[in-house]
Amino acid sequence: MRPDELEKLPKPLERIMRDLEMSIMQEIIERIKAVAQLTPVTDWLLVRLSAIGTSKARIKRMIGEALVESDLRVDDIYEQAVRSDYIRNKEIYESVEKEYIPYEENKWLQQVVETARRQTKDSLRPMENITQTMGFNVLMGNGKKVFTPLSEYFERSMDKAMMGIVTGSKTYSQAVGDVIDEMTASGIRTVDYASGKSDRIEVAARRAVMTGVAQMTDKVNEKNAEELGTDDWEVDWHMGARNTGTGYLNHQNWQGKVYSSAEMRTICGLGEMLGFAGINCYHIRFPFIPGISKRKYTDEWLAEQNRRENEKKVFRGREYDTYGALQYQRSLERTIRKQKQDVSLLEAAGADKEIITAAKCRLRLTNKTYTEFSREMGLRQQRERLRIAKTA
Repeated sequence: MRPDELEKLPKPLERIMRDLEMSIMQEIIERIKAVAQLTPVTDWLLVRLSAIGTSKARIKRMIGEALVESDLRVDDIYEQAVRSDYIRNKEIYESVEKEYIPYEENKWLQQVVETARRQTKDSLRPMENITQTMGFNVLMGNGKKVFTPLSEYFERSMDKAMMGIVTGSKTYSQAVGDVIDEMTASGIRTVDYASGKSDRIEVAARRAVMTGVAQMTDKVNEKNAEELGTDDWEVDWHMGARNTGTGYLNHQNWQGKVYSSAEMRTICGLGEMLGFAGINCYHIRFPFIPGISKRKYTDEWLAEQNRRENEKKVFRGREYDTYGALQYQRSLERTIRKQKQDVSLLEAAGADKEIITAAKCRLRLTNKTYTEFSREMGLRQQRERLRIAKTA
């Protein structure tokens, strides 16, 4: 598949996780809104226990339903990936008079696909454990962000909001606004306790799909190369490839060219964390048969693309090349999603109109910046990235 096709595959799964994230945050806000109506401390303590128990059960059910739907989506993703990718190899096989086995009859390929599909599903399963693996990154008094499990955060945020309201140090709108800002800044995250690293759930889901499909695609291509009797590979090209660092770290320098298997490791960094098929790398390699295969991109075309992409453009006093512009565009998209969540949750919480109006103004300004920046840099606005789930 082309890099742009590969990038589209995890979109349905990302949407499921964003909907789940919004549902969980809304559940927390609804509980705070409900208990904030209680003034006697005794009523608060009694209702607190009931609210915590009810919401934990509701959140667990939400996660379970999201994972069932994600399993179905993963099946669709791999079915789409293997059929669109593998069928394109037919022409190469026929050109060298080799037998091309259709997917329905190819037991080896079916086994590879099933292994990759199961691996992707298994990587999402830890999300079921809401008491340990899912939660928020919370800024502590020492200025460091600490992962806080969902159940612990739920109790903490309710207590913190109520303490502010009961003591009179915060209005209801201020208290609930603080919780909303903290939640949307972090997003629902899943943590790997072995490494201590946490990611937003849609990022974890996206990585699971991209990793699984990339590994599956590379295994299929290795099998094709073996069957076709070639040790050469053509690496695909995509706009905005990483152009920082030296050697294999600079993807712009080696994309779009032909390499031997040995050169894939030494020049492109195959097997390295930040090389070919490493973190956030969308490049794909295809078997290349000297004398039969024709290169997609000439050296002259690649050189011209590099020149254009490395040319700096100025926006509000700062310079951006294509790689830097795409990075900033992604940053603006994350900010817009956060601000949309802020507005939606503040409205659901019944916050003061002034606070909601201020949040809407921040969103409009960021949206305006996104539109102007994309136009000045010549980038397509990816409005599908800006969508969030609506509150009930």
